[in-house]
This record gives sequence, structure tokens and C-alpha cells, in this order.
Amino acid sequence: REISPETIHSIYLRLPISKFGKNSLPKNVKPISFSIPKKKITKQLTVKAKTFATHIVDIEVANKLYGDTLQEPFETESDYYNDLQHSKFGITTKRAGWDCLRHYEIAANGSIICFKDLDKKPEVCAPHGLINGKNCIGYTNYSDLMHKISQLSESDYKSLQLASLDWIQKSSTIERVKTLIHNYYK
Repeated sequence: REISPETIHSIYLRLPISKFGKNSLPKNVKPISFSIPKKKITKQLTVKAKTFATHIVDIEVANKLYGDTLQEPFETESDYYNDLQHSKFGITTKRAGWDCLRHYEIAANGSIICFKDLDKKPEVCAPHGLINGKNCIGYTNYSDLMHKISQLSESDYKSLQLASLDWIQKSSTIERVKTLIHNYYK
């Protein structure tokens, strides 16, 4: 499902990871990732009425904000997207793997991705191009997240938001296909 130093080791008949380097790939292995259709990317930023999107997948953050009651996911995609569009921040984490559509949905709806333990993601694993403090916020726990958010000025927030939108534009399905084709014919 994902490329990591461990999968590289496994793919190559249990050769030592150091044979290829911790974050390098053999030349015939190309990383891929999720993408999102351009039509799902917001064209206009909305006024942010609340700090966090309702659905929070980090149990620690959800419990601190909502207590023991976890918010249920939305019944429709449009309700989910509307909630993200009116939220400053969307919380995401590693789930079954490092890459999941949730990261792309948060950015596509004009919220800033708050990604738990982003610093632990292997460089070769998607999502590619997320940079803590530049186009998202990486955090380790609730206190760290709240501290980082409290330090953001309006100008800092806007810069993060615009960089996030730039990242998601480059992560659209069309752009991903262009990149794959370009890299294939190199």
C-alpha cells in the first residue's frame, strides 16, 4: 500500500535497508499518491466561522474538544465539505497508512491541515509536499497543536492557507497524471 524503508527492504528479498538508503527508491519504483479532482477544490475561500472542523479523527484532540462524545461523520459529502469550508483547521492523522483522502479534502476546502506526527512520515510515503509550518501544521499532541495555533497571526494563517491551496492544486488528479506521464517518459 505504501512505500517505506520497511517495504523497500521487503520488496528486495530482505536486502538491508542501507543498500538503497533510508529514504531512497530504486529507479524503477515510482511513488504515487491519492489525488483529488479539480472540481472538488474550492474556488472561493469562505469566512471561517469556527476553529476546528466537526469531524476529528485524532481521539486525543476530539476528547479535549468534545469530551467523551465523538462527532459522527456527515451523512453527505456536501455537508462534510461545507463544514470544512467554514473551519479554519482540519485534523488528520496516519490511519491505515500515511496517505488518505482526508488530507486532500481538508486542503481542497480551504482549511489548514493539522497532521499529527507528520514528522514521523517516511519521506518516500505520500502525501508528498506537505511541509510543517509552510502549508500545514504538524503536531505531536493536543497541547502542541493548541500552542502552534495560538501563535499564528492572521497574516501567518493566511499564508498557510494560501500555501495549502497551492499544494492541493498541485495534488489534483490532472496534475498528478501530468507528473506521472512526464516522469514515465523521462
